[in-house]
Amino acid sequence: MSQPSATRRPSGARTAGAAALAVGAALLLHAALPADKPPLFGGHGWVGTPLRLVGALVLGAVSCLLLAAKGSPRRLARRLRAVRVGLARPTTGRARIVARVIAEEALWRGGVLLVLYVAFGALFAVGVSSLAFGLSHVHQGLRGMLANCLNGVTFAASYLALGGLAAAVASHAAHNLLLATAMAGRRSQTGRRT
Repeated sequence: MSQPSATRRPSGARTAGAAALAVGAALLLHAALPADKPPLFGGHGWVGTPLRLVGALVLGAVSCLLLAAKGSPRRLARRLRAVRVGLARPTTGRARIVARVIAEEALWRGGVLLVLYVAFGALFAVGVSSLAFGLSHVHQGLRGMLANCLNGVTFAASYLALGGLAAAVASHAAHNLLLATAMAGRRSQTGRRT
């Protein structure tokens, strides 16, 4: 029997709760592993960390645009126009997107990548965790799974090279928010409601 709708938590609250649990699990896992592992939250000082996070944001945005353009300058121009139009439109769900990103990154980079890194090394960890991340997006079809395998490599590189979980979250959030904005802009250009 389901709960009455008045007592159910909204979907956004469930997503935020899942993100908090995933981050907590990643913190516990990180503490339990040996000392020779990448830092979970950077450790590059007050100046280096913000610069690395900006780099992660740029990396996520660039990977989003390049994958969407599929190597075509004309497609890239159309995607950039869609982003411009999408930025002018009010969009909802940004907090939910970020909460989902946090949960995914805590699981895939803060969990799977980290365990594989400690057990087998960086190259194996990036490859297997990125493949698994792509396969977890089976609902997006073959093209979506392949794109997410590439995204997994991007987010893993952010995690390992730019500052741990915070950099991976920044890169993934930039990617997903830019994609959502572009999709809103495309719907607006074609006259469909969002």
